Amino acid sequence: MTKSPNRNDGEYLASLRALIAADLEVGSGVLAARSERVTMELDDRGFYRSVLAEDITDEDARQILDVCAMSDFKVADESQLAKKLYGGRADAHFDPILGYFHSLHVGYVEEGSFRSAGSSGGMASWLLSELLRLDLVDYVVHVAESIDEGRLFTYRVSSTPDEVLAGSKSRYYPVELSRVLAIMRRKPGRYAVVGIPTVIFELRLLAEVDDEIGRCVAYTIGLICGHQKSTRYAESFAWQSGIAPSSLDSFDFRVKNGEGKSWDYRMSMTGEIDGRRQTLMRRQSDLFGSDWAWCFFKAKFSDYTDDAFNETADIVVGDAWLPGHEDDPFGSNVVITRRPDLARLIQAGIGERRLRFSEAEVDEVLRSQRGLVRHTRDEIGYRLAQDDRARRVRPQKRFGADPTLPYLRRLVQRQRVLIAQASHVHYLRAVELGDWNHFYRRMRPHIWRYRLLYRVIDLTSALQRNGLIGSVKKLFRL
Repeated sequence: MTKSPNRNDGEYLASLRALIAADLEVGSGVLAARSERVTMELDDRGFYRSVLAEDITDEDARQILDVCAMSDFKVADESQLAKKLYGGRADAHFDPILGYFHSLHVGYVEEGSFRSAGSSGGMASWLLSELLRLDLVDYVVHVAESIDEGRLFTYRVSSTPDEVLAGSKSRYYPVELSRVLAIMRRKPGRYAVVGIPTVIFELRLLAEVDDEIGRCVAYTIGLICGHQKSTRYAESFAWQSGIAPSSLDSFDFRVKNGEGKSWDYRMSMTGEIDGRRQTLMRRQSDLFGSDWAWCFFKAKFSDYTDDAFNETADIVVGDAWLPGHEDDPFGSNVVITRRPDLARLIQAGIGERRLRFSEAEVDEVLRSQRGLVRHTRDEIGYRLAQDDRARRVRPQKRFGADPTLPYLRRLVQRQRVLIAQASHVHYLRAVELGDWNHFYRRMRPHIWRYRLLYRVIDLTSALQRNGLIGSVKKLFRL
């Protein structure tokens, strides 16, 4: 990674400053847990960022970089750490994209209200509750509604299945671990921790160098996640619906509709409108910016994550975006187990008819996250090559820079980066002006170009499949 121009900095401090200046840190709170020279704050775009103390030393920086996912000095990369954690078992399977695994499943939870109260198949909440019920853990660290003013969600420590269920569902919102890691130090025990790939990876790195934390982390439950959003993602939906950013009290990103496709869900938001507290329900597809591929309010580090399936998590849960499963409005999960004890726990649940899961093949799990795999693996090389060409600071990854992406896919990558950057800039200006339509007007041309690009891609694919005459007939339904 390129060093800072500050000549007074040592090698490690220069690298740490350069990483933060380039907006590449994850903001997980792990860096603050590693060193008292780091504190966490929420920036004006709605991302957690590390703030370095004025008296930070090069040795402090070295220790911090040990546990930073985007650092060139971290103690191990995802492949090395996953091999250490799971590769030594005789029954371990390996796939270059999934990583090490013991078993693969697709399905949903039959028991109780886990599925109806969850985002998809209810598996993450069921698993956490089961770990508590069987006395395999003392505490669960998961994301739930926040009681802190100005934050919708935060990491919470729970100790009962009821508390876990109350915190179920997906939260497309930034959260950080420093507070709960401090709780772990004060209150040792067996903790299960839930997180997206970069957060779990940084927690694993911390556990490698911090025995106190390492003893506390009993299980890691990984989520499959396309990218990290800022706090503005939820705010923008509420604002365009009539709730000003400062008046938003609560948000539910995925309210199940009970009919149609599993991805056709609603969003619920509560806040003050004209002096009255109101709850609004909006179809997600009707909200400007809800299309995940548009990359509104995306964290920059997400474009440098080459871990599609949370390779250092003991068990991984994601949406089953698969034919058949998508037709069920209540949703299903794909599940990747990396530890035999967790695989046995799932098999017991199936045998007791508390779970309805079937074994899945590697290709099936990969297909369930086809777009994510393409972005994190197939096209990251092009993004790295673009950085190198522009001489931008960027982390070393497990895959090298590669400028040879097909032309249309190159344009897609460029447009996604532009959209993400523009969304932060234009939203901040809209807030300053108090005018939601400013954001809409400024972003609409970017989305128009993105949609036009995909129409060209679709037409090119149709020509390759059907030829010119066949494509014309299909276009005009002849």
